[in-house]
Amino acid sequence: MDLAARQMTAGHRISLLLRPRRPEAGGADVHAFVPKGATVSVSRKPFDALNVWRAARTARADIIHAHLGWAARATAAAPARPPAVTTLHRHYRAKESGRLEGVIRIADWQKAAMADHRGQSVTIRNWTPNLAPASPYSIAEARASAGAGPDDILVGFVGRLHEVKGVDLLVEAFRASAPENARLVIVGEGPLKAQLAALASGDDRITLAGFTANPSAWYQAMDLFVMPSRFEPFGLTALEAMEAGAPIIASDADGPREILEGVAVLTPAGELEPLTQALEAFFLSHTSRPARKTYDQTPFDPDQAVARIEDFYNQVIAAENTRRSQPTGRAA
Repeated sequence: MDLAARQMTAGHRISLLLRPRRPEAGGADVHAFVPKGATVSVSRKPFDALNVWRAARTARADIIHAHLGWAARATAAAPARPPAVTTLHRHYRAKESGRLEGVIRIADWQKAAMADHRGQSVTIRNWTPNLAPASPYSIAEARASAGAGPDDILVGFVGRLHEVKGVDLLVEAFRASAPENARLVIVGEGPLKAQLAALASGDDRITLAGFTANPSAWYQAMDLFVMPSRFEPFGLTALEAMEAGAPIIASDADGPREILEGVAVLTPAGELEPLTQALEAFFLSHTSRPARKTYDQTPFDPDQAVARIEDFYNQVIAAENTRRSQPTGRAA
């Protein structure tokens, strides 16, 4: 939704095709992030080709931008549609994105599966999300809610509590390596929550803080951010932690390896012992709270990324207009 908001600020018309609100999702529901002034079409079947066609026709769209595989597949099947692009948030799959005129990769590792893609493609990295700044009070309150005193070292994770995120490895590694003055906070919700609570049982240094729409205070409160993902296509939370100046330990999954190599400690994805050793090394070298770090965020500048997306739209539209204007080659 940040892309939509920035495009609206640049003067473009934005129309969104969404599922109905999901009350059970709480603050994580996508409707909570719709930018003011955007046109919203709601459908119980937003990934149906006819619904995509209706929404595009109603909006008089010049281009469709699909996100995630089902949306890309439905868009490709929509009749008489305008040119369309998709952003790869995971792997490239030809059956989902191969029939679209443009594909935007979020990282270069995604190129490997695209050798047979016939449309246009470009790598445009995700950008640092625009989180509301945290006040000193909210930072202190976050540390206190995790049981971290002024001199305690607060280790943290932010994200979805799913097996792929590797948070279970973090809990085990922390319990095996952390000194008494260390604390661990896990910020997020998901299907792994009960399992994580069981893994953390009996260790009052570990806090499951639940979901928050704006984790800015948590990032500022953390003395170490850990991203232990088994699979991670990019790693937006790492950018948020970098913006807050937190030291980082991350797995070498595809996304983190590409964006964090040279600025964070990387450990083999899915392996407990190397993560435990990395935490041990951090605690040995930081008996008290470490200083904040400064990262080069230039590669993740939002204005540059949004401008490049607009340029790519124009390239795709121009190429498709040229293709459609060509004679079919039939004999009269």
